[in-house]
Amino acid sequence: MPEQSRPLHEPPRLATWILGILLKDPLHETPLGDFEEFYNWTADEKGKLYASVWYWGQVINLFRKMILFSFERSIEMFKSYMKTALRNMFRHKAFTLINIFGLSIGISVCLIIFNYVRNDFTYDRSHENGDRIYRLLREVKRPNRPVRKVSSVACPTKELFERIYPEVESVTRIIEEGIILKHENNFFDQKMFYVDPEFFKIFSHDIIAGDRENPLADMNSVVLTESLADKFFPDRDPIGSEIEIDLNYDKLVGHVTAVVEDPPDRSSFNYELFIPFPKIREMWGEDFYENFGANSPEMYIMLKEKIEVNDLRNKLDLAAAEILKEYSSDVTLDLYLQPLTDIHLESEIPQNVAQTSNPVYSYILSLLGALLLLLACVNYILLSVGRSTERAREIGVRKVLGAFKLQLIKQYLGEAMLVSLMALLLGVFMAYMLLPTFNELSGKDLRLEFEWGYLLFGILVVLSAGFLAGSYPALMLSSFKPVNALKRSLKIGVNNVMGKGLILLQFSITIFLLTTAFLMRNQLDYLLNRDLGYDTSHIAVLNLQLGGADNSDEFYALVKNEMSNINNVLGVTGQSQAFGNNWTRIGFRDENTNSIVDFTISTVDYDYLRVMGIELVDGRDFSKEHGSDIEKSIIVNRAFADFFGFDDPLTAKLPVEKYNDRNIIGVIENYNFLSLHNEVKPICLQLKEDVMVFGSLMGWGSFPVSFNYAMIKLGSENLFETVKRIETKWKEIAADKKFELSFLEDDIQVQYELEHKWGKMINITTVLAFLVGCLGLLGLASITVERRIKEVSIRKVLGASVLKITGLLTADLVKLVLISNLIAVPLVIFTANNWLENFAYRTPISITAFLLSGVLTLVLAVLTISFHSIRAALSNPAQSLRTE
Repeated sequence: MPEQSRPLHEPPRLATWILGILLKDPLHETPLGDFEEFYNWTADEKGKLYASVWYWGQVINLFRKMILFSFERSIEMFKSYMKTALRNMFRHKAFTLINIFGLSIGISVCLIIFNYVRNDFTYDRSHENGDRIYRLLREVKRPNRPVRKVSSVACPTKELFERIYPEVESVTRIIEEGIILKHENNFFDQKMFYVDPEFFKIFSHDIIAGDRENPLADMNSVVLTESLADKFFPDRDPIGSEIEIDLNYDKLVGHVTAVVEDPPDRSSFNYELFIPFPKIREMWGEDFYENFGANSPEMYIMLKEKIEVNDLRNKLDLAAAEILKEYSSDVTLDLYLQPLTDIHLESEIPQNVAQTSNPVYSYILSLLGALLLLLACVNYILLSVGRSTERAREIGVRKVLGAFKLQLIKQYLGEAMLVSLMALLLGVFMAYMLLPTFNELSGKDLRLEFEWGYLLFGILVVLSAGFLAGSYPALMLSSFKPVNALKRSLKIGVNNVMGKGLILLQFSITIFLLTTAFLMRNQLDYLLNRDLGYDTSHIAVLNLQLGGADNSDEFYALVKNEMSNINNVLGVTGQSQAFGNNWTRIGFRDENTNSIVDFTISTVDYDYLRVMGIELVDGRDFSKEHGSDIEKSIIVNRAFADFFGFDDPLTAKLPVEKYNDRNIIGVIENYNFLSLHNEVKPICLQLKEDVMVFGSLMGWGSFPVSFNYAMIKLGSENLFETVKRIETKWKEIAADKKFELSFLEDDIQVQYELEHKWGKMINITTVLAFLVGCLGLLGLASITVERRIKEVSIRKVLGASVLKITGLLTADLVKLVLISNLIAVPLVIFTANNWLENFAYRTPISITAFLLSGVLTLVLAVLTISFHSIRAALSNPAQSLRTE
């Protein structure tokens, strides 16, 4: 046969390569040759350019048709998959509902937690110049003292920065104070900010009425938020109106100069009204305002445009050196700039003005949400595997008819995605229902909003949950051999590493959450029931410092006299601090060691120890019969004596000259005046304010402390009526002051509010996890019984009893529960130890919690598997053995 001649014209190589890919099937070789032949004919007749255009047109047309064909085929396949999925879902309604409900619980919790985490990590993003705003931090290092960063600075630091740093555009100082506003004979607790005028230039808080240029120009200026203005002046323009402000130490009358918008939802500043910062000078004194040793305000700096923050960071030692001129020689000072957007999650710095949040809680919540979603996905897997025998024949038929493994995988993954999508819809509804409870526990005001962030997160959750839940069943089911599937000779069960691993994971998570919840409950019970060293029962705490500047000894004496005459009042005493709050600490330089030491001090009344039930272990109590007690005598606790190494405290003197005339007349037993997060601190009790002087880094000065609280001991009967009499008497003697009374037992519990909230969150999570785990146990029972149904039938034919068969089927599951306990124990111990480190006093980790969670999980598992086992044992053996 003669050799075929080479074509005169060769088609474009790129187009030929594309056609080769599109027609790569051997059946398409003839059309490819026809294209080349027609190309040569066209090139001869009409030219090569025309032929190339025609050839490329065929490539594009073929590509378009193949895309349309692939799309139409995909649509038909999708319809087929959807029809099959819906048919299976409706055929097995119980399993479908269990899967959807389980996944919806996990998805709803994930949505709420995403909302919480997103809220926490997007604080202070609304300010126009937020990338140029920084907070000044300082770190003072002194010998033998712990080192930590704090956000409080001295008042003159503002002028110092404006003078030596040209990179700084604006500086503002902020002091927050709780105040009482009096309006139409009603008292309102509000938050007031002392700020410099630059505050409204640095932060993007729009002034909606009044003086927009300089709203705090006058010393008597007051700026209100929009909600506060609507509250006090609902029917008239507030601008120019007078407003009365009662502080603990003074009373102010200001006039409203502007109304500013309310703080945004995610703002570190929770303000309600503003007054000029220089007002501090006339209220707190010149020494405080001009002294670098008196640190109270926070200071915020806005850099000029195009200034790099490192340019200023490297020069902060200039300001530190200027400030240290006023300090002792053994003190070093470091200054730092903290970006505004980092403040909210910097919980290591003591909270001052800016509201902070510990990011650890976000991580914990994220872990809990992930665990719940993982449990729900494991349930889906177990339930799908449990139903695999029922679908084996479907798989065999599909494979015989030519279905590829990839197509089967797509089908079962698609079913999982469909279930996950349905769970998302139910999960959104459940999230709306659960969100108010979560807000109450977390102290947030979160809302579910339909925006891109939530939409993308929802899609991610659906895809993740669908893939995670459907991948293992899809791979397992698609791997069945058609012959075994049609003959129902498949060996399906959990006697493999993957199956047992899923079961162990499920039980380990459930036991971990249960045990953690029990241990947290034990610690909270311990905190609330521990002997604090004083009497907390029926002690009413009356706040004497709310509203009005008169907080003198005469006023306290009047209150004590009037309250003591009320029936069912057993005693009244006074104190400068409230239990559980930060008590006054004073410090001085120890002349023996040349180091700074400090202790807690409190002003009390003569009968303080008796009313509060505090034990006197050595010496005597304060007495009016000893005239020197009021100025020369102090009472200390055991911790105080141990701290200073006094062998005989009653004859000892404090190691500093200015304290040499103070006599220790008594030693009391240690009592927890702060929360049990802290060890008992050294404390000194005195009778009168200004008796002791404090030593600071700057020198010496008096520290006034008066009776801010009256502690009223009540009888156990008619408490409600007694409280009403106390309120009536208060209105008679202090009509211009707000009445605020609480019970000491309630105040003590408030100290552990965070633990209460987290305990409740853990409890709710545990209940949800336990519920999801119960749903998963249905899958376990289904797997176990399905795998051994023929064995059960044979044993029953051979005479085995129902009880024996049930025990046989339950044994494997009991082993897995016991192993899960062993896995969970070290995780629980690690977690509990880290949490308990937050408490100076803590209960030991009890083995009872492990036993309770283990037994509870075991009983639940046994009951569930027993139900299915008994049903299998009572079934007709002929039904399962007829194909043998």
